Amino acid sequence: MDGLVSEPESLVLYIGGDGRSGSTLLAAILGNHEGFFPVGEIRTVWQALKRDELCGCGQPFSSCAFWRRVGERAFGGWDRVGTRTRFDDGTTRVTDRTHRNGATAGALLGYDMPVGDRFVVGAFGSYAISTAKDCSFGAPAGELNGCLKAGREIEGGARLGAKMGDKALVYAKGAYVNGQLRGTFSDGVDYVSGHANRDGWRAGAGVEYAVNRHAYVKAEYDYTRFNSFRADEIGLADTRERFDRNQVLAGAGIHF
Repeated sequence: MDGLVSEPESLVLYIGGDGRSGSTLLAAILGNHEGFFPVGEIRTVWQALKRDELCGCGQPFSSCAFWRRVGERAFGGWDRVGTRTRFDDGTTRVTDRTHRNGATAGALLGYDMPVGDRFVVGAFGSYAISTAKDCSFGAPAGELNGCLKAGREIEGGARLGAKMGDKALVYAKGAYVNGQLRGTFSDGVDYVSGHANRDGWRAGAGVEYAVNRHAYVKAEYDYTRFNSFRADEIGLADTRERFDRNQVLAGAGIHF
């Protein structure tokens, strides 16, 4: 594609060995040399993402600049899903808040109309999926074990943008969103599975940069809040759920 600059290829060095054989020490030593970057036990990256574990740089996984760029480049961004669970059986009331990270990917179709020489207004729709989920296991017999998982997401909205020079566009957006939350739970005897679709709203902002006449790349931050609901549909009695999303996204597209 015209205007795109190819990046140099990276050489991947795989270090294997038995436990306590010194492979981790060798990787750390190489990582102190210019041009090397140790990624650790890459097979556990999804565990680190789910639990937001500490990276070797000392930062939580979600705050590490390197892994944040990996997520944006490989999947279009990481997805952070927060949930608020409130149990109330008329006698006891318990509220729990948590968040989980994941990868997200999707597609968007939209139309922009110029307003004067500098501004544009447009409408768009999108469809996306996420890997973010929250699981709890190891509860005593008779208590619930299971997972809550973010499902598909449908978005429709509008944006207003301002041109910054010949190639950049800065924009703000607002949208209606219909998101899905899936649940699977078991008390050791019965197994319950279900899903709930809920409406919500989204606000976001981003920047687009034209690579050539038709192609562009973009970066965007979105915050989404979904309406709370009774969680009987996903297997949790006497419970209300509410979930929100913080998303850092990167993408590429084509102007027709």
